[in-house]
Amino acid sequence: MFAFITLLAVGLDYDIFMITRVREEVMKGKTEKEAIIISVKENGGVIVTLGAVLAVTFGSLYISTLGIIQEIGMSLAIGVVIDTFITWPFFVPAVMLLLKKSTGGHLKLEKVKTKYFFIE
Repeated sequence: MFAFITLLAVGLDYDIFMITRVREEVMKGKTEKEAIIISVKENGGVIVTLGAVLAVTFGSLYISTLGIIQEIGMSLAIGVVIDTFITWPFFVPAVMLLLKKSTGGHLKLEKVKTKYFFIE
């Protein structure tokens, strides 16, 4: 359960990073497809580096003498590698383009105005 929650958090972190970049490009006037391509190109190096560092970090838990720590470390390392090299660059852009088609041609990435009691 711990590994699942950690992988979910790491995966969503990368996806939020990408979606934020796509939104920035759409606001600059690019189409959704162009924005996704730019986001993958410009953020790819950062995401791959972060994923590799995180995979090595979690993989280093395998040298522990405790079996449960070894299992958690390897499952997290494998999960991060899958998320970094398969899910993020291929699956997420494909889903974004499919959502574009299902919403009538728009990803609904317009600027959202948020108001908090302490920030105007």
